[in-house]
Amino acid sequence: MKVKDFAEIIEKDFPLNLAFERDNVGLLVGDTETEVTKILLTCDVDENVVNEAICSGANLIISHHPLMFLKTSRLTEANSEQRAIRSMIKHGISLYTAHTNLDAASGGLNDYMASLLDMQNTEVIDVVSNDDGVHGFGRMAVLENPVNLKELMDKVIKVFDADGLRYAGDLNKKVAKLAINTGGGADIMPLAADLNCDAVITGDIKYNGYLDALSKDMCVIDLMHYDSEHIVMDFFEDYLSHKIQNIDVLKSKENVNAIKTYTV
Repeated sequence: MKVKDFAEIIEKDFPLNLAFERDNVGLLVGDTETEVTKILLTCDVDENVVNEAICSGANLIISHHPLMFLKTSRLTEANSEQRAIRSMIKHGISLYTAHTNLDAASGGLNDYMASLLDMQNTEVIDVVSNDDGVHGFGRMAVLENPVNLKELMDKVIKVFDADGLRYAGDLNKKVAKLAINTGGGADIMPLAADLNCDAVITGDIKYNGYLDALSKDMCVIDLMHYDSEHIVMDFFEDYLSHKIQNIDVLKSKENVNAIKTYTV
């Protein structure tokens, strides 16, 4: 299979037109005609991940977060991103990124996150398309077995292997209607509150977001950006197992959370 075959498979299920307008998705580095020998899955791409691909013999990296998200005017040795791109080119490694299109698509990362939390009969919170299903950002559901906020946070830490959480709300508050959004999904919080959700799980929440949620009687669980999205490696491992044969797929061990939690 060639790089273009993987692009076609992924884009059929997670169309590029679902991505935010300014997002950088699809094939970012490489040649569509290259035969794929081994795949490395990662959430982020940096020099360590590229070196991991080189050492493992992977010639296709599939990532969630893109490189060149902002304008890239030159490729020198000036910074880590440029060096990573130069190294991929030098070693014939292609980079394919599925970001906000994967978040929004029906059956994509938000639905996978919901499934890990045992959310059934989910609804899309912020609909962006009704073509071939309902696509958009955030998911909500009424839990079959409501839990209090503390029990929910204990489950979140276990499921996502998180070092810790930030939160706001009464630990004893019963959570029956839950909203989630992978990554930095604070934008869906006002919508979730308007839909009378008891709690929301997402990342990158600003101070005023907490206050606004509490004023609307909605609890907040801030699962940091990386902790909510490193599951993309498990997602793509399972997804590709149903799509390809005879090509090794590895999950990155070098891609780790850059943000550490310190407690006394």
